Amino acid sequence: MENSWDNLSETNCNEMEAILPNNTGRILCMLFLFFIAGVTISGNVFLILKVTRRGQFERKINVFLISLAIADFSIGFLVMPFSIIHNFTETLFFRNTVTINIFFALDAMLTISSIFHFTCMNIDRYVAVKKPMKYYQIMKRKLVSLTLIICWTISCLASVVLILTAKEGTCNPSVEGEATVIVSVLAFYFPLVLNISASVSIYLKVRNRSNQLRQMTTNENIVLQSKRQNGDTQVARTMIILQSCFILCFTPFFLFLILKNFFRVEFSPWSMLFVTWLAYTNSTINPFLYYFINNRLKLSDKNKALNKDRFQFTNNSSTFNSGQDIVQTF
Repeated sequence: MENSWDNLSETNCNEMEAILPNNTGRILCMLFLFFIAGVTISGNVFLILKVTRRGQFERKINVFLISLAIADFSIGFLVMPFSIIHNFTETLFFRNTVTINIFFALDAMLTISSIFHFTCMNIDRYVAVKKPMKYYQIMKRKLVSLTLIICWTISCLASVVLILTAKEGTCNPSVEGEATVIVSVLAFYFPLVLNISASVSIYLKVRNRSNQLRQMTTNENIVLQSKRQNGDTQVARTMIILQSCFILCFTPFFLFLILKNFFRVEFSPWSMLFVTWLAYTNSTINPFLYYFINNRLKLSDKNKALNKDRFQFTNNSSTFNSGQDIVQTF
């Protein structure tokens, strides 16, 4: 068995040697990728600590944020190191069929879970803006808990299905044909449509609200208008940044997946490795992105008492304040 696996390793697992023929290049790549893994782990631990210390879990977006950070942390801790060792070394343990299948399952489960969590957060933000005064009535604890359970359950089931339908006998299990299309549509393209639809709807709602505020003529309302317009700009910028990073990181991988397995387009091992790690880096970017966009978390570092001021409602802007307040939790 050992000799047969050595032969399999030589024919299927050492593709990286042709790309990086010298040890120096391989070591540099490994160091760089391990650095990314370390940043991913530390960044998500940092975000989890910040959110949990601040509390306010009545804001359901914080619950989704912690669950997303756990998924992203797991990618940095479990998936990234295995990918580095598997692709750049000849350690037999990381080329064992069982070990590879476990890695493949974890990779699929955590990546899909991260996408689903991002989608849930966009839906939560959509509810916050469209129906701000009914937000807490709609996003109840039971609904949020059920949503998280569904996210993780579907991700686990998807990984099991991928393992059962994956092509065996190679060092990099892959799903081919119609299964690739189904998985890609359910795991990425359908959530992508939901994310874009929610973002466009939020942007239109915020823009319409800004147009309404411009019609205010009193001095008090002029000041209010200025504050709200600044808030609108923040909301729009947040939506653009979050969606852009999500699309940039995940689209190349799933596009390659469709082209390779459905249209039989061949890509070099280095290209596949690049788009795979580009998808991984979304887990690296997320914690820092959410922290620096999240005015509340940054304010809590300066003065937690300032946060109370943002809960004040006025007769003319209570709906706007509550919606924007929740949206800017990011």
